[in-house]
Amino acid sequence: MLKILIVEDDRGIAEGIQSLLEQWGMEARQVQDFRNITGEFETYQPHLILLDIKLPSYDGYYWCGQLRQRTAAPIIFISSAADNMNIVMAMNMGGDDFIAKPFDGSVLVAKAAQLSAGDCPAGAGVPGSGAEYCRPDPAV
Repeated sequence: MLKILIVEDDRGIAEGIQSLLEQWGMEARQVQDFRNITGEFETYQPHLILLDIKLPSYDGYYWCGQLRQRTAAPIIFISSAADNMNIVMAMNMGGDDFIAKPFDGSVLVAKAAQLSAGDCPAGAGVPGSGAEYCRPDPAV
């Protein structure tokens, strides 16, 4: 099952994202300690990270740099700070994609599936397989 770490300090948004991902058969966990995001990452070992820019203590750019030292897992920035400078900065800091808030949930699910396709279980893309969110690996 695809595991996703949600790094979002607005609990309403984080809970909405978690609920959406779980409806699509993905496992999602919200960060609880915004001073120890790398520790929560190490404990959970997600396949994908959803990362806000504006966070308590340190911003998402800082945490992206810290996470990149530990993992090559895809990082999708999700932020209302969606001007060109922030999008470019997110990509330059190691982000793989950027979704501007507010966003459509189907876009988030599609991008999560696309970026994590290599982590999909057997039966990916098959209705009823529990991995409908994944696109099958074309090499298989």
